[in-house]
Amino acid sequence: MTMPPKKPTVLPEEMKRKRRLDEAADKFASDRSHKASEIAYDLCKVTAQSCLLINGGAATAVIAYLAKDNIDRALFHIIPWCLLGYGLGVLFSAVMMFCEMMNADYWNYHSYYTSYERNAASAESSSKIADRWHFSFYCAFILAVICFLAASGVLSWALLSVITPTVPPGAS
Repeated sequence: MTMPPKKPTVLPEEMKRKRRLDEAADKFASDRSHKASEIAYDLCKVTAQSCLLINGGAATAVIAYLAKDNIDRALFHIIPWCLLGYGLGVLFSAVMMFCEMMNADYWNYHSYYTSYERNAASAESSSKIADRWHFSFYCAFILAVICFLAASGVLSWALLSVITPTVPPGAS
């Protein structure tokens, strides 16, 4: 003997109300997600631009220092290495910008596959690729900062060793 199907205990008005609340929550979550993505992208872009300016500005300052008179010849052997370090910092900063652009592109693909095509496999693939680009952004940031610190450290050491007068032993 089969039992007749149970009637839903939720009234149609309650179902409509719940659906409206769900749609409002989805819209809020979507808007919040878009805003968070925009803020994250802008922050990453500014971070990359800052690294680029710091390394490029340091290289410019070193080149301007070379215009001075009476520069110790020993510095001419060190300064090209410092300029190379700052130049690599600029390069890694440009790589940071590219990585963040690609990261944003693949997150857009993820959103497209999730929302429009409803293709979970493609969405997951896009998010994994986006995560790799974002990790590359972090690596490029670390390398840009290391380049700046290393080049500045070498330059500081060179300037201190050239400028510091050496006192011969036994002299007071």
